[in-house]
Amino acid sequence: MFFRLLLKPARIFPTCLLVSFYGAQVGAYAAEPQNSNQQPSQLPCDVCQGITGDWGGKRSALLESGVEISLANTGDVLFIRQDGNEDVTYTNLFEAGFAFDMEQLADISGGSAYIWAVGTHGDDPADVIGSIHAPSNIAAEDALRLLEAWYEQSAYDDRVGILVGFYGVDTEFDFKGTVDLFASGSHGTGLDLSETGLNGPSIFPVTSFGTRLRADLTDKVTARLAVLD
Repeated sequence: MFFRLLLKPARIFPTCLLVSFYGAQVGAYAAEPQNSNQQPSQLPCDVCQGITGDWGGKRSALLESGVEISLANTGDVLFIRQDGNEDVTYTNLFEAGFAFDMEQLADISGGSAYIWAVGTHGDDPADVIGSIHAPSNIAAEDALRLLEAWYEQSAYDDRVGILVGFYGVDTEFDFKGTVDLFASGSHGTGLDLSETGLNGPSIFPVTSFGTRLRADLTDKVTARLAVLD
């Protein structure tokens, strides 16, 4: 039996070359650029509607100035019965994301930055079950990690962009929406990517430094190329 609790106020690898083509642009963790015609007072603040609210107006004020803060906590409880034994495991993932609109903060047109830190704690149910398959896609060693810290500069009305920094390729390459719905690791990054490299690819829970190029070829077709250490 499996139970997942999600609390959300709102969401070393040898050199590798990744290329992708998409029929539709998938969402990344960073917030989409705001419409330049929209007034600050009209900016959406979905994260302000969460459990911790608007922090007395400070959260929406930060958003209007170009800073978005999002927090989330996910807990997995797994009830295991096998060979007449019963076990209960608990796995926890805390996430803190900080998105910066550099056009609003420093008058840098097309600039954006993002920081994503996570804390992992608890049991890995795979150790109890004895499975090589990941029953929980958030299980990792107890640690505080900086998963992403990058800067992206876009141009030509955001149709092209270059990103540099610590970057999780699974946020854009082989990204599956099912990872937010199902707890099992089989619904996340595919084995064709997750099992590559001597120490694994630049994905949760360990990422690496690199760069990513993006080009929107049409309104519905986007090409990306990434090189990571």
